[in-house]
Amino acid sequence: MGGPVLQFLVESPYEKKLYRLAGDDLVIGRSRAADIPLLDEGARKRHVLVERAAAGYRFRDLSRGETLRNGERVEEGELKVGDRLVIASTTVTLQAILKPRPEPGAGEGGEEPEPAPPPEHSPSVVLDMGPGDTFLAGGLRSVLEINKRLVRERSEKRLLALIMDAAIDLTGAERGFLLLRTRSGIRARVARNLEGDPVSRPELEISRTIAERAMEERRAVLSADAARDERWSGMESVAALHLGSVLSVPLVAEDRVLGALYVDHRGRRGAFGERHVRLLEAFADQAALAIVNSRLHEGMRRREAELRRKNLEVERLAAKLEAELGRARENLRRRQEELEFKYDYSQIVGRSAGIRQVLTTLDKVTMLNVPVFIEGESGTGKELVARALHFNSPRKERPFVTENCSAIPETLIEKVLFGHVRGAFTGADRDAPGLFEQADGGTLFLDEVGDMSPEMQKKILRVLEEGEVRRVGGKRMVKVDVRIVCATNRDVDRLREEGRFREDLYWRLVVVRIRMPPLRDRTEDIPLLVDHFLDLHSREMGIPRKPLEAGALDLLVRYPWPGNVRELGNEMRRAIALAGDRITVETLSERIRSAPPVPSAAWSEGRTLREVVEEVEKAAIAAELARHGGNKTRAAAALGLSRLGLRNKMERYGIPG
Repeated sequence: MGGPVLQFLVESPYEKKLYRLAGDDLVIGRSRAADIPLLDEGARKRHVLVERAAAGYRFRDLSRGETLRNGERVEEGELKVGDRLVIASTTVTLQAILKPRPEPGAGEGGEEPEPAPPPEHSPSVVLDMGPGDTFLAGGLRSVLEINKRLVRERSEKRLLALIMDAAIDLTGAERGFLLLRTRSGIRARVARNLEGDPVSRPELEISRTIAERAMEERRAVLSADAARDERWSGMESVAALHLGSVLSVPLVAEDRVLGALYVDHRGRRGAFGERHVRLLEAFADQAALAIVNSRLHEGMRRREAELRRKNLEVERLAAKLEAELGRARENLRRRQEELEFKYDYSQIVGRSAGIRQVLTTLDKVTMLNVPVFIEGESGTGKELVARALHFNSPRKERPFVTENCSAIPETLIEKVLFGHVRGAFTGADRDAPGLFEQADGGTLFLDEVGDMSPEMQKKILRVLEEGEVRRVGGKRMVKVDVRIVCATNRDVDRLREEGRFREDLYWRLVVVRIRMPPLRDRTEDIPLLVDHFLDLHSREMGIPRKPLEAGALDLLVRYPWPGNVRELGNEMRRAIALAGDRITVETLSERIRSAPPVPSAAWSEGRTLREVVEEVEKAAIAAELARHGGNKTRAAAALGLSRLGLRNKMERYGIPG
């Protein structure tokens, strides 16, 4: 007679087996190499280690807290007979057999030999499932196979049909119903018979009471003969349906009841037994998880579709914002460039080296009360420079008076500049101040001073020297405080040399000299000026701005512009007025369309004004850097930039150096 034999009873929805202990240590887990391999997918490959101890056995949890001993989480400890280890959905119980089973060929005298010890380090299976469990074992294997199909199915409609067909196959039911909870109540999502045909009006073909009890109590409800079952006595629906065998199990996942599986056999009592209950429960657990996963996947798919839709909206919005941002960047860039100067020169459009040299000079003399002499061809913007001098100076609150000397007859120019008193000449019925008095405290801009007569030049010189004027016909001298800004489109140096411009007046007026470059010498400014005039004249005409084709811009850039900026402004006003929905090559004047090509003009089709300007800037910077051997200080000076301004542009355009 041997001592007690220890064994483990392994119970799960997938298996029920007994393992006798053998050897010192053993591993329980999902790995096939484990001493006690589990079918439970929730178990780790090496879940628990059982070790021989002086007083019996001890266990150590290898899963880091996923094992319960007798309902409590214990990392390691003593293992006694009757202790239960819960691993996922598997329970492992340590049992003792007080009397070993007799082996064949027992000894004489009724003596039973000791059982042969099992191989060392390998527990032996001594019991598979009990009598009648062959059906359950085969069913569980079917459940495992079905489960593989469930986890692969992403469509909830096809998944529910698969679950329903499997439930009918596993139980041999006549009919099956898959019920799910919805916001409006419990609905039969799938209903079919053994042949796979749909059941019409499924809500009227089942006992909702039985299904609801299974869901409320979260356990299977089995009735071998529902029509005679006392639990359902008085239920009109059960009696009316003539129900025979009914089995309903809840679909539970993540501690939520999703619905229930309901199978029945109307013409047969006792069609379902405990084996069917265990099998359908095991399947329902997997089916519920599959439904949750399918809904999660469907939710993710919908969210992905929504994200794609929103991404398209975001891309469209981003494109719109990018365009606005591009305009904002351009404005910011212009403002930053303007910040390189002390004063506001926003009315002087251009970023060429010549224009920047003009602005640099203005920065230095704006606050100084010195005469400024502006030279340049007609239409280059000399008056704009004079206005910038005045409105950035301390005199900006006082008058800015301008006059074109070449437009006034010689007989009237003295009266216009100095004024007259009443009775000084026929028609002089009242006193009238001249331009010098009108500009007192402010700025007087005299354009085309090179056209003044020598006598008028002499009188102007006297005013500048004495700071006072006398009106025509008057005797009283009037003190005036005027800043003189003069301009001419003629070569004042040659006029002086030829004696047509007084030398003493020359040295009075030409204190600070500013030269306005002709437009043909600053073609990189043409796209900016075109952009400026398109906005300006469109607003003046009260019409939307019309787009300009790249080919038209090409012609505008290569035209020599003898009339300079004034001519360009007039051309853009004409083009806006005559163009259809866009300004094309055909919209431009014939003189521009027939102008000979300039080799340096090579504008690509399809580019915006900003892109063309950036291309010009990049080319100009690269050329000056090459000309000065990479010396940034010299290149910046040639471009009319500060060294910091040049470095910022090089970084923006990715120019090495």
